[in-house]
Amino acid sequence: MIEVRNRKLEQFYFMHGVDYTKTYKDYEDGLTVWEYEDNEENRRILEEFRLAVRRRDAKKSRE
Repeated sequence: MIEVRNRKLEQFYFMHGVDYTKTYKDYEDGLTVWEYEDNEENRRILEEFRLAVRRRDAKKSRE
């Protein structure tokens, strides 16, 4: 299971046509959690998102 607590990442999965398997509210931190199947495709999407964030942050630091 891949737990997502980031709305932008949840939207990134949605853009790739992936639906979450379950959603719930984590009452400790107050965040919504989306759960996705832990499979190769979903891990690839997660890594793609992380790389995009790193590129964005690197670009911001150069400016």
